[in-house]
Amino acid sequence: MDHGLTWWRWLLLLLISGALVGAWLYLNRNRLNPKQWLNPSPQWIQILEKKWLGPKNMVFLIQVENQFMLLSQTPNGSSWQKLDPIDLKAFSVKQPAPDHPSPQKTP
Repeated sequence: MDHGLTWWRWLLLLLISGALVGAWLYLNRNRLNPKQWLNPSPQWIQILEKKWLGPKNMVFLIQVENQFMLLSQTPNGSSWQKLDPIDLKAFSVKQPAPDHPSPQKTP
């Protein structure tokens, strides 16, 4: 005589279901973040260029959404400056660096 599932089969079914739901929630934790629901616009940060000025000094050109910033990092700290679109024209011109002059032919 079979009276259906016994209590331990129900418990096993409940544990397996809970493990599957928990794994799905863990794998989709970024999509289920309520903070992203409040601000649906995508935000991104991109490092456009970085230059070493010394053994411990560095300068970054960073784009955050549609704004450009210049970030400098030294052993004493860091500072940043927001760039105007007029300032960006200096970055768009490709010129050889002074410490790496372009080779010139001599007669």
